[in-house]
Amino acid sequence: MQRMGTRRRSAWPFWLLVVASAAVALATTASGSALAQVPETPAEPAEPAVVDPIVGDVPPPGGLALLAVGSQEVSRDGILSALAIRGCLATSLGLTANGQWQMFSPRAPEFASGSFPTMLAADLPFIVRCDHQSINMGGSPPATQATISPAQPYGVQHVIFGRTQLDLLTTGAWSPYVHDDRDAFMLMSGNISGRINCDLLNRQAAEVREYHPTAPMYAATSGLRNVREGVTCLDTSLFAGLIMVYEPGQENATEFSWDQARTEQSFYELALLARAYGLESWTKISGRATAGRDQFGIWDYGELGYLLSGQIIQTQGSCRDSDENGDFTDGPRDFRAAIESIREMYVSAGVSSRIFIRVTASSVEANRNAVSAEAAMQCAMAAWELPGVDRVTLRTGVGDVESIEAGTEFLRLREQLLP
Repeated sequence: MQRMGTRRRSAWPFWLLVVASAAVALATTASGSALAQVPETPAEPAEPAVVDPIVGDVPPPGGLALLAVGSQEVSRDGILSALAIRGCLATSLGLTANGQWQMFSPRAPEFASGSFPTMLAADLPFIVRCDHQSINMGGSPPATQATISPAQPYGVQHVIFGRTQLDLLTTGAWSPYVHDDRDAFMLMSGNISGRINCDLLNRQAAEVREYHPTAPMYAATSGLRNVREGVTCLDTSLFAGLIMVYEPGQENATEFSWDQARTEQSFYELALLARAYGLESWTKISGRATAGRDQFGIWDYGELGYLLSGQIIQTQGSCRDSDENGDFTDGPRDFRAAIESIREMYVSAGVSSRIFIRVTASSVEANRNAVSAEAAMQCAMAAWELPGVDRVTLRTGVGDVESIEAGTEFLRLREQLLP
């Protein structure tokens, strides 16, 4: 991912700049020299204090160290994120209570760490062991450059979240319509709830590779906990990248926030971890912050894209014929305006990370955001025509015949466009 224009931004995301600014302010105050030259003007409200969640030196890869919680209570996940951002993917945490050790391993089943607290008190000492893999903190941006270049016209990303989609795309009705020269795959595990299952994902990817030898594949999961586990166990000879699903209402994604700075913090951690383990960093992010939706403007997709290899933006909720005139791209809840607002954010930020735009062709019973194959194709055409969009991510339900036929019909319509 690169900056396209002349606009410059810091190598560090906003939330880290707050920490740096606070440190500079403290240093200036301590010297006293700067304060003596400031005219007596009404003081502006002070920024809230930024508290480091951990105190102490993080151990090297494979090492063990004694650290402490900072001056405020922090969640267990907050400790894991703070460690990752400092270059340590924690394999275990430990502390003592009433003379007894309490241990936590992010890769162990939750019941195995039942006694370890989910919130850690201020100043509490704890031990940490780091994974052997080094997390390189250098580089701007932190993400690995995506390798989809040059993009081919009418590219589709096919979604696999179960055996039915896998069969349809390898030996079934959809398989003749997969084109390795322009298509990609997303294989999902641990979406919404549950742990990521790398064994399953690696097996499924190996099976896809037998039928589609060159199409890039991406593993998708939700929640930073699954990301921290997934980077260590995905087969990088099969998977090009890791996608973190980022939308509200997911049991796994406790870190989800509509706040730009907090979202940047989560994506920064994702990017660092993915890069350290040889993977591209992607998100499948809510499209509700695009034009015409209820959260428009609350996120800047361009600034988020700066941190990542690419984003799959879930714009299917904008593919609607709200005024019932047969046009799903223009009018109320405008799909074209939604995707153009994404492009404008990217251009304004000077960012060239990859963009995939999602549509859903299925029965409404299988997916409440679904539309017919013909309507989904209208929206897909608008996306393919927009500069900077590399692929359309096609989601289809498979719970009924209507949904499978909708997926088939969309792919047939796409086939007519190919050279």
